[in-house]
Order: sequence, then C-alpha cells, then structure tokens
Amino acid sequence: MSATASSLALGPPLAAGHLVAADAAFFGVFGVFVVAFALLSFLTVRWALRRDRARRPEWLQRQQQRGRFSDGPPRAGGGPAPGGPSSRANGHGPRRPDQRGPRRRQPG
Repeated sequence: MSATASSLALGPPLAAGHLVAADAAFFGVFGVFVVAFALLSFLTVRWALRRDRARRPEWLQRQQQRGRFSDGPPRAGGGPAPGGPSSRANGHGPRRPDQRGPRRRQPG
C-alpha cells in the first residue's frame, strides 16, 4: 500500500490547531461543571448546617416533652429503662410468643 492510500484510509490528518481548540473547549466546559458542582455542594452543606442549628432547640424541646431526654443523672446501668420504647432496638426486636401472628401454610 502506498503512503497516500494509507493516509486516505485513516482519514485526513487533523491540524494541531483543531486539537488544541477542542482540548481548550473541553477543559473550559469541564471546569465550569466542576466549579458549579463545588459551589452547589458548599451551598447545600451550609444550608443543612444552618437549618440544623436553627431547628435543634425545637427538636430537643419535643424530645424532653416526650420524656426521652432528662436533665437528671444517668441510670446505674447506663441503658434505657427495661421495657421502655428503646429496649427493643427501636421496636424491631424479636417478638414474644403472644405477639406472633397466624402461622403460614407449609408448601406442599
């Protein structure tokens, strides 16, 4: 195969100027997206922290009204009261025999 045939088979060679312009355009657009992502991430985190700081006293007051937090000394065992709302890992502990529902039919 001759040199002209091989260069035509691969297409016309690109000028170096086109590659530089394409790279510059890509890096410019990509840079804009990176800056936008960083800015939106910062604004989101800042908004969440401000909202948490503003709403935390209200949440603590609601928890104290429900009796979940007390200002008294901690219990001797350090854990929740027996049979209390947190004694079964947020209510998702094993069921007692009197709490079981109907038995499922066995296949077959």
